[in-house]
Amino acid sequence: MWGAYCTPQADGKCHRGHWYSFPGPCPTGTRYYKSPECLAANPGGNCNDTGVAGVTGARDCTYRIDEDAGEVYLDELYDWDYNCWLRHNMEYNNQTDSGVAIQGTPPVSFWDGIYDPE
Repeated sequence: MWGAYCTPQADGKCHRGHWYSFPGPCPTGTRYYKSPECLAANPGGNCNDTGVAGVTGARDCTYRIDEDAGEVYLDELYDWDYNCWLRHNMEYNNQTDSGVAIQGTPPVSFWDGIYDPE
């Protein structure tokens, strides 16, 4: 599980998002299979799984998520079918730090400037 937040500035803008991850159970297992032994040895830190009301700091209770923040699909931000668009275009190119549109549709600009500190 991962999340991101921004650092609010005096100008009211959100600058330099910070990415972070939450320790999940059995990080050495695959997404689809985590052995019972691995789950027992590496339970992850989600306190929601322990039934504890707060965060205790124990190895299996280092964070708590009380509600799902949801998700945003690029289809909701752009006026076209994203899955169809993706077959012919590139959402983000880390060499150019921008989206690439090949088939005459506009590029995705959502990730443009991801490394720009401003």
